[in-house]
Amino acid sequence: LEAAAGLVDNRLPAGTILPCDDQGRPVSPEAVTLVERGESPLVVCTDAPYPPFEEEDPTGGSPSGYTGFDMDLAQSVANSADRTLVVVDLPFGRLFDAVSVGVCDAVFSAVTITPEREEQVDFSRPYLEVTQALVVRSEDSTTDSLPGLTGRTVGVKNETTGKAYVEANRPPGVRIETFESTAAMDEALRAGRIAALVDDTPAADALVTSGPGLRIAATLETGDRYGVAVAAGDTETLELVNRGLDQAESDGTLAGLQQQYLGTLPAGS
Repeated sequence: LEAAAGLVDNRLPAGTILPCDDQGRPVSPEAVTLVERGESPLVVCTDAPYPPFEEEDPTGGSPSGYTGFDMDLAQSVANSADRTLVVVDLPFGRLFDAVSVGVCDAVFSAVTITPEREEQVDFSRPYLEVTQALVVRSEDSTTDSLPGLTGRTVGVKNETTGKAYVEANRPPGVRIETFESTAAMDEALRAGRIAALVDDTPAADALVTSGPGLRIAATLETGDRYGVAVAAGDTETLELVNRGLDQAESDGTLAGLQQQYLGTLPAGS
């Protein structure tokens, strides 16, 4: 990541989207898409696909090439600062190192604010509160909690609050298997290699509705709050992000995204 830090900064042409290899290094400059536009870009790291929050835009209509709750919110924040949004796609477990060494300015990736993460990065004001969900195959009509998985394996995504919740709350006899991506976890559950998975409820809803065969067995009230991560001490970017979030809330953008992607409205709306 240190080698990559000099490749992704505000000297890049506005609108650049950098593909990355499996080590998180920006690669293939020839494949980079350029969209010329004014000011220096706001470079954000994300872990895509993770619907409904971040995924590549199949229509090609998004200026950044990505769409979803977080990506549209990042676009709104960038627009409010008259910056062009640049998206760098990395595995979730590398996002905090990436922003810390300057690969990107901020992380928009359904990131829950936790005390442990606050020791490594700084966070914006919270912009969304979510729960976790326990997902099982539809044919499993009896499991409705973690204790119901005794003797079986539950899948979790690496470096996530879902993993932390299962580790802290699983009863004896419930095994954990860790995955690097939601797609791999979903595939393992559908194939019967694990008995269940735990993920953020909006992402779990997206898995269930993406095709038959899965159901949400339980909602886990964890009180997770999403925030945007920036490098520790980067007050300039933090203030830019918070101003953008405040504007998105005041002008109705945040409520509109919540209704569009999550089917709900903020409390009090």
